[in-house]
Amino acid sequence: MNASKPKKQHYVPCSYLARFSPQTTGDLRKRRVLRTDSRIANRPVAVDTQCVKEFYYEEEDVQSVEDDLRHLEDALQRITKECLDGMPNKGTLRLLTLQHAFMFSRGEAIENSSEVTKFGAYNMAANMLLANYFYNKPVLHILDDALKTYVYENYRSIVLKSPSESLITSDNPVVVFQSNDEQLAALSIMPLTSHRLSVVYHRDYVRAKQTSLTKEDVGGLNALQSINSHEAIFSYDELSERDVIGARNCFGKRRNPRGVVSSEGIFFDLPLVSTVRDKLSFIREVY
Repeated sequence: MNASKPKKQHYVPCSYLARFSPQTTGDLRKRRVLRTDSRIANRPVAVDTQCVKEFYYEEEDVQSVEDDLRHLEDALQRITKECLDGMPNKGTLRLLTLQHAFMFSRGEAIENSSEVTKFGAYNMAANMLLANYFYNKPVLHILDDALKTYVYENYRSIVLKSPSESLITSDNPVVVFQSNDEQLAALSIMPLTSHRLSVVYHRDYVRAKQTSLTKEDVGGLNALQSINSHEAIFSYDELSERDVIGARNCFGKRRNPRGVVSSEGIFFDLPLVSTVRDKLSFIREVY
């Protein structure tokens, strides 16, 4: 084995987790966030030590995998920066939809029991999620004009701000809700920073409004992150004892994995969008 191969492969990007660190200077990979899991609470950890395993995706064509993931991570960084500077343009909002599918599929939420590598399973799951839930036909290419047109016509995307309370994230940060008829992705949420939330929704199933997140919204969203997590949640601020207890109670409601790639096919276990009806102030209606 070539010793120069990058062994450590992150299933949640360091650049993403670093957005939840109070540190804004120095080596991005060494910035610290607070980790809470079933054993520890509020432990400061460097982001490059989290959500990482040796040869997680691939052991042979490592550099190609790293290049592909870096391209996606750089795109997410650009999108997040635009969201911090103000509302992103229409083209960027479309890319957010793709990022939701990629981030959902690349980590421990997807179990791989097939003969393909984890990277192969990630690509299969992301494309199947797009094809079966965010689209209505096979995805030939993620930048295909037909896919772009479909997303423009059927989905809306907003970025919401929390003026004071901090959002947490997790090792499985994207929560996708399927429509009540189980046909399409009705709603998808992903914290972008400790004070910015990306919301993608299908206009036939959900109505959402551009507003500021309330304290109650943040509490509900943080509970969803805890339920959706695989092992750990990460926070900008130190969690209170009450919040730690609440998070650990939510850990008991986890349903893992959220997807399976096997020789028999690809299967997803997504919550119904009706579970958030009347629970988030920015959701006006759920059909």
